[in-house]
Formats: sequence, C-alpha cells, structure tokens
Amino acid sequence: ELAIIDEVQRAPDILSYIQTITDEGKQKFILTGSHQLLLTEKISQTLSGRTRIFELMPLSYRELIQEAKNKERSTLELMLQGGYPRIHKDHLNPYEWYQQYIKSYIERDVREIINIGDLILFERFLRLTGVRAAQTINYTQLGNDCGVKTPTAMSWISLMCASYICFLLPPYFVNFNKRYIKTPKLYFYDTGVLCTILNIRNIEQLENHPLLGHIFENFIVSEFYKNSLNVGEQPPYYFYRDQKRNEVDLIEEDGQHLKLFEIKYGQTFQSEWIRGLEFLKRNESKSNGQYLIYNGSEDFSYENVQICNWRKYFEMQ
Repeated sequence: ELAIIDEVQRAPDILSYIQTITDEGKQKFILTGSHQLLLTEKISQTLSGRTRIFELMPLSYRELIQEAKNKERSTLELMLQGGYPRIHKDHLNPYEWYQQYIKSYIERDVREIINIGDLILFERFLRLTGVRAAQTINYTQLGNDCGVKTPTAMSWISLMCASYICFLLPPYFVNFNKRYIKTPKLYFYDTGVLCTILNIRNIEQLENHPLLGHIFENFIVSEFYKNSLNVGEQPPYYFYRDQKRNEVDLIEEDGQHLKLFEIKYGQTFQSEWIRGLEFLKRNESKSNGQYLIYNGSEDFSYENVQICNWRKYFEMQ
C-alpha cells in the first residue's frame, strides 16, 4: 500500500505513472529528494493537488536533546557539530565530514541544478558568503569580491537557498512590498556547514573567532526556522534595521502581534543589548513581547524584556 522512492527527481518520467496509480486510489507514495528546484518543479507539473510537501531540516536542538548526552554539550560544541544526523549517529569528526559534504555538494549537486563551469570560483563564492553570515547581503559587493557580476551572485545565492545551504531573512516593514525588495540578511541552515566554510576546525578556533557573535546569531535564528518547518509552517520571521541603526535581530509575526528578539552570545547581561527592543516597542503598536536570547545561565525580566537562556527557551517551546 506504500512505496518510498528516493531522489525521485532523477527519474522524472516515473511521476506520470505515479499520477495514474494515485488517481486510481491503489497506492500511496513517499517521494524524497535533495534538490528543491528540481523536485518541486517536476512534482508540481505532474502531481499538482495530489501532494503534501515536507521540508526536512538538519536536527534541531529539541531533536538532539532526545539523547541526554547532547544536553551536556557546550554551546560551542553544538554550533561546531551542527545538526546533520550521521555526525551524531556515527560519532564522526564534524570538520572532516562537512568537508566531504561541501565537496560533494559543489561537484555533484551544483552541476546538476545549474551549469556552473568554474567550480573553483563557486567554492570561493561559497566561502565569501560564510563571512557574511547573519549580516545584510550586498550582491554587488559580494560579486565584486568574488569576481562575478551581480546577476550571477544573485543566481548563486538563489541556488544555495534552493539546495538548503542558506536562507534569506527579509526586513520588517509595515508595507509588505518593501519587505521583499529591501536588502535581506543571509543565514545558513546549519552552523556545522558554516564553521567548515569558515575553516573553523575545533572549539578553540571557534571560541576565538572574530565572527563568533554572528555564528551564534545564525545558530539561534536557524533554530527558529527549523522549529517552524518541523511543524509544517512557513517561518514568519523578519529583522528590523533603520537608517539610524536601530536594530532588532529577529521579529516573529503572527498576524496581529509581533514578538521581538535580540540575540547575544555573551554570558553576562548588559543593558545596552536591549536598546533596539525598547526602540521598536515604543514605535510599533503591534509589539507584544520582547526577548533577549543569550548564552548566560540566568532567566529574569528587565524593563519588561524577558532575558532568556537559549537552551531553556527552546526546551520550553
């Protein structure tokens, strides 16, 4: 009554047969594939209205702590190891595994999805995006740094998003049109991939890395994204930044209300961390809850802002 077909985008002709079988009500199928562009395009053409699509992310923190030992791992360990199941299942060296993963992604997946002739140039582009994690993305500057034109940079970022390497966080505006034409921020779905792209091999290098704060922010934002996708919802998240550099790292919109989040790696609370939250709360009537997610151990309230240890916050959600 059920068949599972993996990497179904490699055999697109089979979808016509599946359509006939499902229309007759004889059998159900689970179709899996690692390429969003190729898979969804072929399925939407043939099986439109007959499918439900699930986006499966690397393991979230809540999934990882189902094994008690992962609760004891430090924040740095969790960021370095990432969430790909095989690393945890087989106790593999994350840097070595991710190196092979990235190599196979570039050599096989990139060529399959889009015809990029110079794979060395694309690998350089990939590493330049790593430097820009958790930051607004300037396609022209990124293209100039890599030696490609702006449309190429935009196309390659789209490719990385379609193959679940990274995602773009749009800015928050009351005007919906502006949300999708203004500059987004770039994040990686998995910080293990990000650390490897940045050539971070061990905890000591990560702890002393100049981008540690950005990597931690990426880690937290990706947790929000994974938790949304794991329950079949599209992530309702944005960030805020204005010309006067008032900024909020993450905004969750549920229609009528906004939850505001600031993210800091530090372990000792500092009042200046919540200036952006206070500004947006004063100027946005839909604001309904302000949170500072940080690496400290204490949870408390300060000026109507909930100061939350990141582990406790996700364990309670």
